[in-house]
Amino acid sequence: MDAAIWGKIHWGKFRWGCLNDVFDRLIAAFESRSGGSCNVTLHTLYLGARDSDTGLRSKEYSESTIKMAVVPRGSSYISLVPGTYVREDALGICAAGCKLGDEIELPNGDFYEVKGVRLHYHTMDDFAYREVDLTKLPLHV
Repeated sequence: MDAAIWGKIHWGKFRWGCLNDVFDRLIAAFESRSGGSCNVTLHTLYLGARDSDTGLRSKEYSESTIKMAVVPRGSSYISLVPGTYVREDALGICAAGCKLGDEIELPNGDFYEVKGVRLHYHTMDDFAYREVDLTKLPLHV
């Protein structure tokens, strides 16, 4: 059962500060089976200044560390929820806000680009986690 603070406004009841533990249990299962940490570096894409010649914006990234379970295609252990499968080179499960074009750096130095994001909910209005399609970047510098 998730913990939430209930409030009352003139429309009725609302949920504020909802904390469900679906994502925490999923990450704990991945960490116990893999024996490692699920900490990855998220490089969030921002568009910089325009180039005077081409008019295209430059790509800039800001780094942050998030918890993400990464399942590569063809892995021998998969503890995913039913209906979840690897569509690209890998699948990421996270609660952080990943967007298209962001890059994920794994602890072993592999880089992946976010190609798709799907939101999963515990109930109708209770966010649980994001399912992220990842494509491997082979020549990342």
